[in-house]
Amino acid sequence: MGLVLPIFLASVAAAGAWLYFYFGLIRLPRLPKPAAIVTGALVALALAAAAVAMVASRVLPDPRPWRGLGRVLLIGTAGLFYLGLGLALVLLVNLVWWSVSRLSRPRPAIDPIAEEGRPAGGAAPTEPDRGTTAPAAGRRRTALLPWRRSASPPGSRRAIDQPSRGRAAATRSRRAIDQTSDQTVEPSPPVEPYSSRASASTGGSRGLATTPDQNQTTWIRSRRAIETNPEDATHLGRPTETGSPVPPGDSAGDTIPRSRAIATPPPDRRRQFTRWLVLVTTLAAVATTAYGVRAGARAELNEVRLPLACLPDSFDGFRIALISDIHLGLTVSGQDLADLVERVNQAEPDLVVLAGDLVDGTVEALSDEMAVLGQLRSTNGSVMVTGNHEYYWNAPAWASYLASLDIRVLDNSGIQLTRPGGVIDLIGVNDRDGNPPMAENLSEAVERMRTQYHLPLDATGRCRILVAHQPVQVTSEDDLPARIGIDLQLSGHTHGGQMWPLGWLTLLQQPVLDGVHEVAGVTVLTSRGVGSWGPPVRVGADPEVVLVTLRRA
Repeated sequence: MGLVLPIFLASVAAAGAWLYFYFGLIRLPRLPKPAAIVTGALVALALAAAAVAMVASRVLPDPRPWRGLGRVLLIGTAGLFYLGLGLALVLLVNLVWWSVSRLSRPRPAIDPIAEEGRPAGGAAPTEPDRGTTAPAAGRRRTALLPWRRSASPPGSRRAIDQPSRGRAAATRSRRAIDQTSDQTVEPSPPVEPYSSRASASTGGSRGLATTPDQNQTTWIRSRRAIETNPEDATHLGRPTETGSPVPPGDSAGDTIPRSRAIATPPPDRRRQFTRWLVLVTTLAAVATTAYGVRAGARAELNEVRLPLACLPDSFDGFRIALISDIHLGLTVSGQDLADLVERVNQAEPDLVVLAGDLVDGTVEALSDEMAVLGQLRSTNGSVMVTGNHEYYWNAPAWASYLASLDIRVLDNSGIQLTRPGGVIDLIGVNDRDGNPPMAENLSEAVERMRTQYHLPLDATGRCRILVAHQPVQVTSEDDLPARIGIDLQLSGHTHGGQMWPLGWLTLLQQPVLDGVHEVAGVTVLTSRGVGSWGPPVRVGADPEVVLVTLRRA
């Protein structure tokens, strides 16, 4: 299947994306630094363990002692894979949202405070000028400009966590003006008191005194209160319809002029939406992985009725049990295989076809568990061809062992299935990824059939079935199967994609994923297989044993 590379790379991408969203985009408040270190270490450890498990499923000669741990790690890899897909979707949504907001963003509004006092020529003054004059040098500035912004923007973390810094910045700014200015500025026109009822004794946050200095102090207190907690600024007053101040205690409440009110920053809806989307994505990844584990735990027997025009009448209703991709080893145990054999025997097939990828381990380690295949029962016995995984573990040794279990190994060879009044030619070839002495050679298989049974090369008028591990072998040797009269090919290898959406990658190598299809003039029946390689997870590709019932068309 070659799933190790895409699954592992997707897991790495999932871990990186999760760290980005967790510590970057979301930026949970006050997250302790040790927690960030521990979280990153756990993700790195999970990736390392997943990589070890993926490699171990291919290099461990005896995977039996590691089955429990291996299953857990491989299932975790599948979870990271689906988490990566979900976070990729989150990133795409954020990019679209950001792009749309940038395109639809209105032009920035003119700040009435900043524009107040701008000369007619349009140049911004170095200091806000409210009609003041520059008197003789040596006079001190008597009031801090109330419309100057503090060092930290309203609502920022710095302003909220350490409000004293804003006061310190304002103090330093006033001292710098007092010490370095060659010219002094007349004090601004005093703000009219809210009401004659307001007195110096009732100043502070509830009223304004009648002196400029007291008015100035009240403005600074109001601004600091709003910057520190914008949501708790209702007691400071609200603007009226005309924007004019209303005396304290009146029905309109204490207000400050509209032009000097500090707006509360709007909530970041994109960030809030992303938080929820990441949470939903994580839960969906966990649920999908759990579903895949449950779906891949047991292969079902699926009935398929297949009409063939070449089928002899005596073979009408002939039943073939197609078993492929068992992958006995790290994720499939001998008990799982024994249960499968029992259910296949209960179906009473006429022929059992083992279409390769039976093992993930050596003969010495797994022969005791593989011996249960010798208990398969059918009218015409059992046949097998090699898959690519047999070559990882010494294919000739496994072929010899399976032959000792009374299973006919079709090593670029064939047999004839006979019934009164009819014959079917059954040909098997080695896997296309095989190497000598068991490399793929369909021409050799046909020549052996011709020599042994004295058959013509094109087999005109005969019914021929080809067993090949990979569906793409139907096009081998310049479409040789179609040219020699192959009517039906039985294959496996694809696992049906095993984990959606990896099936799209499989289709880059194979013409079909599963089911019955017409390829290069030959009917190809592809099984999704019994076991799994890599994570024992099946999403959108349930495991199966195909029970093919041949019918005369």
